[in-house]
Amino acid sequence: MGYLWRVRLSSFLAGTASASAAGFFFLYKDHLLARAAIARQVENIKETSEKHYEALNQRILAYHILRNQSVKSPIGGQMAGLFTRQAAEYAAARPVYPKDLFAKLASLTAHHRVAWDVGTGNGQAAIGVAEHYDRVVATDVSLEQLRRAVPHPKIQYFHTPDAGATPADDGLVEAFGGEGSVDLITVAEAAHWFDLPAFYGVARRLLRNPGGAIAVWGYNYRVSPVEDIMARFLHTTLPYWDSRARLVIDGYRDLPFPFDGVGLGKEGEPVEFDMDHEMSFPGLVGMLRSWSAVATARQRGVELLDESVVRRLEEEWGGASLVRKVTFKAFLLAGSVRADGDHP
Repeated sequence: MGYLWRVRLSSFLAGTASASAAGFFFLYKDHLLARAAIARQVENIKETSEKHYEALNQRILAYHILRNQSVKSPIGGQMAGLFTRQAAEYAAARPVYPKDLFAKLASLTAHHRVAWDVGTGNGQAAIGVAEHYDRVVATDVSLEQLRRAVPHPKIQYFHTPDAGATPADDGLVEAFGGEGSVDLITVAEAAHWFDLPAFYGVARRLLRNPGGAIAVWGYNYRVSPVEDIMARFLHTTLPYWDSRARLVIDGYRDLPFPFDGVGLGKEGEPVEFDMDHEMSFPGLVGMLRSWSAVATARQRGVELLDESVVRRLEEEWGGASLVRKVTFKAFLLAGSVRADGDHP
């Protein structure tokens, strides 16, 4: 009897141990599955929260920019009006910026999250910047220009009619995410119109330091091989240029630029780069019509591109049907925030 009892007890304990081991295994497996499910839920919550935060941040940015519309424009209503009236000509006639320009600018920044394209016009520069950055905020004074802007999933276009291109409000800095939250600031063919001390003050606050960069560039009448044609027409427009436009006529050599050099030009010494373009004669006339001086002259009752002038340009060009390969001689200043904080 004792032997049988010991056998039964041994069998019972072995079965209990097996059951316990099996139970432990299934409990552990359920624990792993539960932990994985919780991790997925946490990740989903995190992703949803980030999306909501991003959307909220974008709405805050829009709010602050719209709120700043009541602020006096550093550019001025007159110049904004000129660009509004010539928006169609501007969008159709201006050259496209080279892709390698934006690759060079992207190489200057440590991160590629947020960029601000100021004075974006129809978004010519913003499109190039968006190829290298997660989000581009593009602002301009002219609603007509923005209506012709090319849509892009990474670009947010904002109209700043009275705040101009440089709303120097703390709200703007906060809307971007606070000081040091912007990786790249670009200004194409527009910096000469700005209230530069105000703009540079905002730029210094917004740019990452270190790791951020600012770049301003432009082009003028220097278009090879038709520079002589351009120069002769330019001479007729000189009385109608705003004094600030002379900065771009002179190739930004006198444009203040209080930033440390990064190997792509510096204050007083802009670096040149070429922009190749195929231009028709109607394209030439359209580009000349887009000059602000031509619009100013027209406001004053003077037509700088009347029929006789167009006929002469056509003869100099070589005929209305001729398409020329031309090269715009552009100029660039790029820099970073001075580490010592020393600036005017």
